[in-house]
Amino acid sequence: GVSTLEAMAYHLPFYPNLIVPIMDARRNQVYTAVYRWDHDELKTVLEPCALAIEELVEELKRKPYVAAFLGDDVPLRREFVRNSLGGRALFAPVNANMQKACCVAAAARQKISMGETCKYGELLPVYLRKSQAEREYEEKHRK
Repeated sequence: GVSTLEAMAYHLPFYPNLIVPIMDARRNQVYTAVYRWDHDELKTVLEPCALAIEELVEELKRKPYVAAFLGDDVPLRREFVRNSLGGRALFAPVNANMQKACCVAAAARQKISMGETCKYGELLPVYLRKSQAEREYEEKHRK
């Protein structure tokens, strides 16, 4: 299995600094992760999560690297990120802001070469937070 965020990092193969995909998670949050290439292997610096862009920027300020942002939420967050990180923020070209099957395939190929495989029937989606319906249901039943 390949996460969407991980696959998006393959838009910038062998980029020497941080790769930060951001996707709209609604509720003033982004789905994100932080990756970095170590030679020919993509390493996870921050596990996939949903958080406020302000929290993500604060986390990145603690890292001594430039961060390249990409994803569908870049147009909405670009100004805030640029104002917060200055020259430590770069933005991938527009064509890198959407998921692409070729990047999923590249990530899967890397996993296969490292022996990270599973049977088709064992693949499960990984949700970074509960859906709004689940949150509302839990809130209603807490009362």
